[in-house]
Amino acid sequence: MRKIIVTGGAGFLGSHLIRAFVDRGECEIVALDRIDKKNALRIVDLIDSGRVMYLQIDLADAGFVNELSRVMDGADVVFSFAAHSNVKTFDSQRDYADNTQIIRNVLNAMVVAKVFNIVFSSSSTVYGKMDSKVPETSVLGPISFYGASKMTAESLVSSYVHTNYLNAMILRFANIVGPDASQGVVLDFIKKLSVDSKELEILGNGNQTKQYVHVDDIVDWLSRVSVEKGLKVYNISTDGFTDVVAIADIVCDAMGLEYVKYRYTGGEGGWEGDVPFYGLDIAKAREKGWKFRYDSTDAVMRAVWQILELKKMVL
Repeated sequence: MRKIIVTGGAGFLGSHLIRAFVDRGECEIVALDRIDKKNALRIVDLIDSGRVMYLQIDLADAGFVNELSRVMDGADVVFSFAAHSNVKTFDSQRDYADNTQIIRNVLNAMVVAKVFNIVFSSSSTVYGKMDSKVPETSVLGPISFYGASKMTAESLVSSYVHTNYLNAMILRFANIVGPDASQGVVLDFIKKLSVDSKELEILGNGNQTKQYVHVDDIVDWLSRVSVEKGLKVYNISTDGFTDVVAIADIVCDAMGLEYVKYRYTGGEGGWEGDVPFYGLDIAKAREKGWKFRYDSTDAVMRAVWQILELKKMVL
């Protein structure tokens, strides 16, 4: 039976991937995360039913590498999703510990356990500012601590591929949306409008235009994809774009709100390290079999309705 390891298994992307593998069956799944099992709410039912093995472990602590390697023994692939995912914070130490140190420890454990395949969750933030859709060969120039930590992590993955003969697939994701995301503009707007349905604060000028991809499309593909020999890097996104004002309109419409006043904080970006535009060229990923059911705006709309249903909001 195939054995897979998912770090950050209690998180947004990791938990959805685990459910996709459970639905498909025929594999042993080990989820790793630093939070207690009882707080791993996204997958606690799978843990309690015995369909997923769960290990609480601080992956940023190098002292757990040997324990981690024992857990990895016999694994076919590691999905490395554990990370500090809040791009808006300005804590370089936390970004380093949770994005760079974690991947270093995971890679060291893989070498000890003789596990050769890894899928690493990176980000479009490694590119920094851009004016048009960029391919994977574009120059990297992150403008945030988060983007820098992801770029450094990518470099570590590359070095382990070449010095320890690992096989790695690095995925540079666009903004991922879905029903139980813990952050992001969609959830932010829903929370704000739940408190004040008359006025909505929008960070920046509202013209920030980006790509959004639904988590269901990602995990459907990931649960079927194979890791090729050597190092491969893929942009994972949709074709379309959605601006922030359009997202605000979608949320207001879904919540049945009219005449909401939009109040802008000003500036091209919503915060320091934000970019007003990004677009990812996904031609290479398409060759690998990547496809999506929901384009950018459709993904946002689906996520909004899913979040509202999940939260059982009565407006």
